[in-house]
Amino acid sequence: MIYFKFFGGSLIVISSFFIGEIISKGYIKRTNALRNSRLVVNEIMTTLDYTLNTPEELIRSVAETKGFDCDYLNIAVEGIDRGIEFKKAWYEAIENSKEGFITSDIKVLKQIGRILGASDLQTQHIQLELLINELDLLINTSTASQLEKIKLVKSTAILSGFAVTILLI
Repeated sequence: MIYFKFFGGSLIVISSFFIGEIISKGYIKRTNALRNSRLVVNEIMTTLDYTLNTPEELIRSVAETKGFDCDYLNIAVEGIDRGIEFKKAWYEAIENSKEGFITSDIKVLKQIGRILGASDLQTQHIQLELLINELDLLINTSTASQLEKIKLVKSTAILSGFAVTILLI
């Protein structure tokens, strides 16, 4: 009988640990999405420097570049293909993204839609550099809070598992 209690308690604690792991992946997802977004902005700046494409062509070109794991690029291209104006398609893509962004991230990323095609090349480049600085700040903040929240979630899950085990024994 005691072996069943020990085995059941161990299963509860182990399952609690895995629940904590699953929940903590959401925090990691946001930080990775912000890092990918920074790479996207870098690619936009590079492409903007060497081409005189419209914002629609620019986003389509960046979306076709290999290595970007950002669903909002594809959503924006689909919107543009449906005839939606670039700025509106970009806003909708950022809002409908499943990347795990929070409100402040969305606000910063929406600025790309406002920047591209709104002024001369030099001004766009300066504004995109400022946007990269904002993304760097968000990445640093996200990374710092990510470590704290992951520890908290995992500890809470394991302690909850122990509490349930003690109550059942």
